[in-house]
Amino acid sequence: MKNLFNLFKNSILVLSFLFAGCNKSGVSPKLLAIGDKHQGGIVAYLLLTGDPGFDAKTQHGLIAAPTDQGTNVEWSIFSVEIGGTLAALGTGNANTDKIVKNQGEKDRIYAAKLCSDFTLSGYSDWYLPSKDELDKLYESKDKIGGFAMERYWSSTEESTNTAWREDMALGNKSANTRSSRYYVRAIRSF
Repeated sequence: MKNLFNLFKNSILVLSFLFAGCNKSGVSPKLLAIGDKHQGGIVAYLLLTGDPGFDAKTQHGLIAAPTDQGTNVEWSIFSVEIGGTLAALGTGNANTDKIVKNQGEKDRIYAAKLCSDFTLSGYSDWYLPSKDELDKLYESKDKIGGFAMERYWSSTEESTNTAWREDMALGNKSANTRSSRYYVRAIRSF
């Protein structure tokens, strides 16, 4: 009788666990993986415990555009300090807004404006990744696909004259002259 009770109790626990993850239709939502197509691009990173914006009940992360937005692009058009751009995960969107506000809506193309102006599959909230967000793209580049083995800009400024970039062939990161011309890949958060 005790074994029958334990079997019943364990069955209830398993069923409770299964139904807890179901939506109102009774179907469990599909868990995303890096490399999946989702919301206009490709899942590049899934937030982990401790990441800003992590929610144990809902998947969140970064989506990369499936192709580059530019291949020969300057970081900025003026050598004026932006100030306040950050490197951390979750800061690329604010960085992009600061850069575009500082550099303006000029006719010349620059990295942050390319991303800010980008629209794909109805999504217009793309931005230039921060230094750490760009590194997440490097770590998942083979699953995302479409990267040239070249240097890509981040939205993280180092000084009035330099900003951070990452080499997609080797993963090397360095601050380079903002007038240097590198590749640009937009991301968005979900």
